[in-house]
Amino acid sequence: MKVLLLAVFALLSVVPARALTAAEQRLQLEGFPLVPPSVLPVKREIPGLKFPVFFAPSKDGFAPNLNFVDESFDAEWDAYLNATLENIKTGLKAEILTPAAVFELPSKLRCTRIVYRSAVTGQPVRGTCYLIQLTPPKAVVITFSSLPAEGNKWDAPIAESIRTFAPAPAPAQK
Repeated sequence: MKVLLLAVFALLSVVPARALTAAEQRLQLEGFPLVPPSVLPVKREIPGLKFPVFFAPSKDGFAPNLNFVDESFDAEWDAYLNATLENIKTGLKAEILTPAAVFELPSKLRCTRIVYRSAVTGQPVRGTCYLIQLTPPKAVVITFSSLPAEGNKWDAPIAESIRTFAPAPAPAQK
């Protein structure tokens, strides 16, 4: 399922441009707010997908994009990560560019980052996949795709956005 979704997002490379404010872009993923980076100003609702996809303007026939999926899994977290890594390698026929990096978000949630290169409709694509562990058996998968030559320029704003993924503050007591 993940492989199909990654391919769909990569194919959606040309979208109409409309700048959004940060308030318009804020998402609630499994009860956690996340602010997509301002460098991806186009928000597009896609029928059949639970969450919108965010795009940058198209360049060389491809629009960098950020997409979100929430998943349930029936395994230990490390087994889930290994299965995801295998799905990226085999399903996307991807080359893993860096070892999986495990770190803690400011919200104290565990996150794993996987950077890979694959091809979509014959065009090389660099993907960065963030897997955020929620209460088992749930995870949020956030994937950013760009052209390989531009991948590094996107790393900082995408990582900054991922760092905003945190539990929503409790409502104020009256």
